[in-house]
Amino acid sequence: MSIFKTKLKSFVSDITGETRTYKVNTALWLHLEEDYGIKQGNLTDLYQSENALTNAKIATSILKANGLEVTLQELTEHVDEVSIDKFVAKFTETLLEDVSDSESNKSEKDKEGKSK
Repeated sequence: MSIFKTKLKSFVSDITGETRTYKVNTALWLHLEEDYGIKQGNLTDLYQSENALTNAKIATSILKANGLEVTLQELTEHVDEVSIDKFVAKFTETLLEDVSDSESNKSEKDKEGKSK
């Protein structure tokens, strides 16, 4: 049982052939580094040289970060490149919504404070 009571943003995908809800969590980075030696700072360079393979590694890590047992080979044998790209894009979009929402809320609070 987890000690954490926080709720993470999530998104829905059928990348496995079954519709599931995936949490947007930072465990992704643990799997990327442990399985593939990829750190956040390396990502831009990898995208320039191996875009499709990098997205497949990210998708595999997202699945693992959500408790699924999957390998890169299994993912690439059963899922097409466009579906992998959409899955990673949805994760990223949901992640960035967190940032935009908190920045918007902070900005609104700042405006309220100045008008008082």
